[in-house]
Amino acid sequence: MWFAVLPTLVDLIAPPRCAVCGDFSIAGERDICSGCWPLLTPAAVEPCPDGLARIAAGLYEAELRAAVLALKYGGQQWRGGPLGRAMASLSADLLPPFDALVAVPPSAARLRRRGYDQAFELARGVARTLGCRLAPRWLRRTVDGPRQATLDAAGRARVVGAFSACAPRGARVLLVDDVTTTGSTLSACAAALERAGAWAVSGLTLAYSARLDDDSLSGS
Repeated sequence: MWFAVLPTLVDLIAPPRCAVCGDFSIAGERDICSGCWPLLTPAAVEPCPDGLARIAAGLYEAELRAAVLALKYGGQQWRGGPLGRAMASLSADLLPPFDALVAVPPSAARLRRRGYDQAFELARGVARTLGCRLAPRWLRRTVDGPRQATLDAAGRARVVGAFSACAPRGARVLLVDDVTTTGSTLSACAAALERAGAWAVSGLTLAYSARLDDDSLSGS
């Protein structure tokens, strides 16, 4: 039947690319080439200062850092879905129980400049792979703060008031974002969700960095 050859025709017109390095010659795990797959080593990283548990799919360095920058600043929206699917398949066994996924939202200004929400693209890939609910209306950013990498500890604490939420009482939420450093943004989102009634919140990010001096880290 004609639909049996459709995937082959699609690959000829738009051949699959590795979501990390962008290479067109995919070999190995789906969406990620065999050379980049080892870069994704999911692990629980140290909890946020408030105890929020967080899982990262890999370290924010080398090709994975370049992939995050291409997704976030390079207009390469296509990377979001495949990277989200990889995050889900690799981290599924480490995740605590949750009822819905919520992407860490960008400010309205950043969303206008970028044209899309990179955290939402990742979350959509995670949701499709795990077959779970994506709840984009449960959380929104109300204040556009400065770049996270430029803040001291006191400044990061002030990020807490930058979000508002409307999560159902008793909900268990998994927050999804691209990169985490100190976890202040995840903590701020969790605080807003818990004020709204969420019972438990945890975090899943594509990458983790312990460096606070990287100018490429700017929240959402």
